[in-house]
Amino acid sequence: IVEGGVRVVDVATTEVVGSVALDEQSWGGELLLSGDDLLVLTTAGSGWGQPMPADLVPAFQPTRTVITRIDLTDPATPEVVGTTTIEGSYRSARMVDGTVRLVVQSQPPGLAFTTPRDGGLRAEDEALEENRRIIRESELDDWIPHLQVAGPDGESGPVQPLLDCGEVTTPDQFAGFDTLSVLTMAIDDDAMAPTSAAGIVASGETVYASTDRLIVATSPWGRWLQPFLTEPFEPDDTVTTQFHSFDISDPAATAYVASAEVDGTIVNQFALSEVDGIVRVATTTQPDWWGGGGDSQSSLVVLAERDGELVETGRVDGLGLTERIYSVRYLSPDVAAIVTFRQTDPLYLVDTSDPTDPRVAGELKIPGFSTYLHPLGDGRLLGVGQHADEDGRTEGLQLSLFDISDLADPQRVDKVTWPGGWSPAEHDHRAFLYWPPTGQVVLPAEVYDEWMVEGDDGDAPDREPDKPFVGAFVVQVDGDRLVEQGAVTQDGGRRGTSWEGSIQRAIVIDDDLWTLGWDSLARHDLATLEHEALLRIG
Repeated sequence: IVEGGVRVVDVATTEVVGSVALDEQSWGGELLLSGDDLLVLTTAGSGWGQPMPADLVPAFQPTRTVITRIDLTDPATPEVVGTTTIEGSYRSARMVDGTVRLVVQSQPPGLAFTTPRDGGLRAEDEALEENRRIIRESELDDWIPHLQVAGPDGESGPVQPLLDCGEVTTPDQFAGFDTLSVLTMAIDDDAMAPTSAAGIVASGETVYASTDRLIVATSPWGRWLQPFLTEPFEPDDTVTTQFHSFDISDPAATAYVASAEVDGTIVNQFALSEVDGIVRVATTTQPDWWGGGGDSQSSLVVLAERDGELVETGRVDGLGLTERIYSVRYLSPDVAAIVTFRQTDPLYLVDTSDPTDPRVAGELKIPGFSTYLHPLGDGRLLGVGQHADEDGRTEGLQLSLFDISDLADPQRVDKVTWPGGWSPAEHDHRAFLYWPPTGQVVLPAEVYDEWMVEGDDGDAPDREPDKPFVGAFVVQVDGDRLVEQGAVTQDGGRRGTSWEGSIQRAIVIDDDLWTLGWDSLARHDLATLEHEALLRIG
């Protein structure tokens, strides 16, 4: 997706052979591809500036999730099969064997409120009473989201409820006024309508899925920042995160399973795992920045599905006192790797083979931290993150190789650092590439001469720091060694401060390494890293 459209590239000829323009009101976008079927998932605003009767204003700013299905049978003439527009914000999606699960968070779409007619107290009281009446007299249709399907000709069908009342669950603990929906769709279905749906009255931010369960996490601030509350929720010493589990084992159906609440917050979807009904969650409680009055610590909590509930069966506490979790990776049903950081990087290996008695099997303390962990098998683990000095000040991009074959004695056997560097893979795992046939790691990166150039006031930077390198580093894993093979750039040179040279993704096709920039694709020889071609796709 580039500049509001989908580009189809023939890698044999290095040419754009087809394109499809997307709705100009949409932004962002993610892709799901299965065979010749492509789903484009974007977000769009709608109707915010439209007039409403009786000086009413929408209670929430409308957002839309737009699903566009494209047939790529003939790549030169991609055809839009249809679109589905859903009231709500796109959260994430997963696909298993052509079955798509889409997660959307929707605010009540049918509520519109009046405003005071002037600046007087009487006008405020009148508006308040009128808005209370509007809520009292609201109907189910005002609170649940809707969808509308359009065919290949763009002709829209009727607006329909996204969920039936019986498909929506309310959690035991208050989790917001939004409706969190998990929708099931077949990627090759021309009807463009969900085959099943399940919802819960909650907000949700982080999505994890196995092949059997999809879990959505509700952050504490997502619950506290709610309108209409006469007594707003206030943070206290106990910060909790809620989890809502859905059964996705049946390709034709989605069903709500259970919810749970765990102390602390999670770093991302890698903090969650589900295998055979056993859920593992890594959290950080009472972080320093929250002001809870105590030292932060991290935990690994094990939950099990029992009689429609997620019940805690065991836990490990006290990980990384005064620190917080930076990365998690579940290496198997029996082993979890957790990295915490404040000044040093403790890598904890937790034995979870007994769900009732998880325990720390081994620990390694080194400077710096990893924000992404990638298992290589054979007792090897890669970590992408930042090197740091003894005071915890970060100094640049770092790739670490760990030997974890002995859980009781993990070791870092090699590392490569790039002072002043950072990588998008530190925050988006999809930017990271490891190619097993050759053992090559491709790490998009930018390197700065210095972290900040001080301005005349000695504080704010006058300009963006110089970037002596923008591209991707290539490192080969050779046993217990990390061997720097070289680097690639979009134009084959050493691009300076231009953002155009920033690499976002890398992929291997045959014997070529392809890198994706903001508006370009580049082809490199995988073995020699020689730059072969540059294609502008913007």
